[in-house]
Amino acid sequence: MYKWLKRYTEQFSEDFPFKSVMDKTEYEICRIIQECCERNTKYVASVTGSTGTTT
Repeated sequence: MYKWLKRYTEQFSEDFPFKSVMDKTEYEICRIIQECCERNTKYVASVTGSTGTTT
């Protein structure tokens, strides 16, 4: 997870918003961060999206 957190911070110049994913498992959080980095989209918590990423 450290690798993806570091990449997210470097890519978006801000920390990942952990408060938005407190109800998720470590695995789910890691996948969300990975998808954000791969899609080049910041995490945005949403009710409709399963991962919270914007397209």
